[in-house]
Amino acid sequence: MKLKIYLWLVLWLTVCNSYASVTWKVWNTDYRVDTTFHAKIGPGTTQTSLLLTGPDTTLTVFYLTVDLTDPYVDIRTVCATDHLAGAQTVTQMAESHSVEGESLYFAGINGGFFAMSGTANDGKTSIVGRPHHASVAEGEIYRTSTSAICRHFGITSDKVPYLSNASVDFTGTITTVTDSYEISGVNVNAGNNKIILYTDKMPGQVTQVTGSSFPMYYEVALMPKAGERLVPGKPCKMTVKGAWARGTNMAIPDGGYVISGKGLAGPFIQSLNDGDEVEVNLPMSFDGETVMVEHLTTGNPKILGNGEVLNTEGERADAIEWHPRTSIGYSKDKKKLIMLVCDGRTEISRGVRTRELADLMRYAGADEALNLDGGGSSTLYTSMLGVRNYPSSKGVQRKVGDGVFVVSTAPASSFVGGIDFATPPHVISKGEEYSPTVYGYNAYGLLINTEMSNYTITCDEQIGYVKANGKTFVADGIGLGKIYARTPAGYTCEMEVVVKEDIDNIVFRLDSVVSDCHYEYPVEVSMTKSTGEVVPLNPSVLSWSSSDEHVAFVENGVLKGLQNGMAEICGSISEVSDTLKVKVQEPSKHVLNINDGTPDWLKVSFTTSAGFKNTSVTNSEKEGLQISFLYNSTSAKTISLAGDIPLYSLPDTLRIHINPGEAKVKTFSCTLRLPSKKTVAVDLPIPEANKENICDIAFPDVLGDVFDIANYPLVLSHFTLGMDINTLGQNYRIDIPAVELVYNYYNENASDVQTVEGKFLDLSVSGRTILLGKAVDRVELYNVSGCLVSLTENSNHISAPGIGMYIVRIVTDGKVFSQKIWINR
Repeated sequence: MKLKIYLWLVLWLTVCNSYASVTWKVWNTDYRVDTTFHAKIGPGTTQTSLLLTGPDTTLTVFYLTVDLTDPYVDIRTVCATDHLAGAQTVTQMAESHSVEGESLYFAGINGGFFAMSGTANDGKTSIVGRPHHASVAEGEIYRTSTSAICRHFGITSDKVPYLSNASVDFTGTITTVTDSYEISGVNVNAGNNKIILYTDKMPGQVTQVTGSSFPMYYEVALMPKAGERLVPGKPCKMTVKGAWARGTNMAIPDGGYVISGKGLAGPFIQSLNDGDEVEVNLPMSFDGETVMVEHLTTGNPKILGNGEVLNTEGERADAIEWHPRTSIGYSKDKKKLIMLVCDGRTEISRGVRTRELADLMRYAGADEALNLDGGGSSTLYTSMLGVRNYPSSKGVQRKVGDGVFVVSTAPASSFVGGIDFATPPHVISKGEEYSPTVYGYNAYGLLINTEMSNYTITCDEQIGYVKANGKTFVADGIGLGKIYARTPAGYTCEMEVVVKEDIDNIVFRLDSVVSDCHYEYPVEVSMTKSTGEVVPLNPSVLSWSSSDEHVAFVENGVLKGLQNGMAEICGSISEVSDTLKVKVQEPSKHVLNINDGTPDWLKVSFTTSAGFKNTSVTNSEKEGLQISFLYNSTSAKTISLAGDIPLYSLPDTLRIHINPGEAKVKTFSCTLRLPSKKTVAVDLPIPEANKENICDIAFPDVLGDVFDIANYPLVLSHFTLGMDINTLGQNYRIDIPAVELVYNYYNENASDVQTVEGKFLDLSVSGRTILLGKAVDRVELYNVSGCLVSLTENSNHISAPGIGMYIVRIVTDGKVFSQKIWINR
């Protein structure tokens, strides 16, 4: 059975109707910006994908826009493996921290720069994955800054974002009943006279102060008192656990801490005794303002401030280079968070400099923005749609040190509670088809179904119509209107579109086609818009004419053949047109022998000629092709039969009858040629000796499993027989009685009776019932194999058992008539 699927039409249905193109000036270059994807993916969150086309390059950009006022959304950072060493992909971090019904990490990006190699001070414990600079997650400080060039993104428990203009000050204090000392950092190397607080997240869960000055360090362990937790900006009461020690590289207790220092810090630590109470406070200052952030990541440089692109070219060595980049920022009112990735180092996306990244963030809606780790680390993840960008390591995610995530805190719900369109277009050209994608969301706005099918669409009449499938909109009107979707449960969504005439030219995919009076061909048309974009055009919106409507015509964009002959079809719209040559070839038999009986029907050649003697080739329409020869040498290998024979119309099968006699054949193949000049070689079953074998080649299977009218008319190029004969001096004869074409839909039971001329009985079809217009003596219904499938007498109708081609045979008033009927639903 022919599959009425077209590669070109599949492309048609997958072409993304995009938003109206706009222009962005990214640094000093104008880019045309096309939205290739836009959809809500979770509570208060959308994901957008862009293609930017410039004079000499393109960029692919992906970003999240988060409404921080949504009650079911939160922003959280994750330090990979919840330790200071051990990198994870962004996907792994999200999946490992998601808890059903409590917190789903449904989208996120990679975070700050991190160690990609190296060991801790002990020389053996890996630090791979450790953030180079400050990192805070769930209120826990994993590390403080070690460099003045650091800039930080942080967010408070009530979802207020901050972005520092300088390195955040983490200076804290540890206070006893009688004394106090400054804490200079967390989980970093201690300088002289400094106290550093170490947590159980350290590599190896020890202080890692091993080094040349190792013996000079004094250390003591601390444990928070019951109900106490150390978070930025909130004093935490702790108890000294055990005695202080010197030069021990002290182990850090689970849930506890160790303070370590040397020089002037030593006496303070020595003053602490087991059981003493202390208070630890680690305030965090963003540009002099104390802020209690719960989550923080570090980047460099800050690229956008007060809506202005900052001059960052000299702040890091790679700032002026084109690379994949990741950025995070927020709107002026701090109610929208933007998380963005620009791909780089690929054929379709060069990458950007930091100043270009700032412009991208500005256009995406940010007022403040920070450059995070980029290159192979750049990743934008979503739980339902996967990784949206193409990581530069051939699409493979890199394991990174930390990430920033959008988290749904809504209750778990797997039931669809709403729908929305994905990537709705703003502008559609007249003639375009648009099959929208509809996503399903739970009651809290979380995307849970990307394959919704139980819906139908409608549209405002002035902009077009919806095809019978209820899923495809055809823009055949002009102006502003809406497309609507509705599920049986009553969930609805709508989108506003503009339909405009925007056609510079139209082109038919094919210059010529073959019709068989059976298969109806939706003419494949593309149009060029004023922007230069080429998109498929629905053929039903064209005006059609035929040079001979008795041979072929087009109705609603569908080509129909009527009788043998040639016709030229013309389609036009908006004063542009194209033409299509149509050759109609209607088979006259169910099985047609294409051997015309002429002596040179197929040219037979032997390899090597010395191996075959006394060769004789005869051909007749009755006996077929007969090949005789004497096997003279082991050099006799192959027999080729070449002819370049056109195959009539649109056959379903090429059938070869062959009897090799006593000759042993080891290979048998047929080569076909397409109109594109491409050849297709088909291996056939090896024919058995001394019997007539039938070898079938089924179409369209051997041409690629899909029916494509561009593959017709086919040409039989040649057959090749590989011989495996061992008896020298013996005569052989190979017979090919017939080479046939089979047309499945043709009914020979009715081939010798008169065909109904159009309106004689006014035949029509309603569903699967064939209406005759008036009662007749007898009605017979045959399938394409010639089998009688239904019969009625003294009736004006007959019913078909299913979809397909049938022959209606009518006996009335002493006359017999027949008519082909196609049942398509």
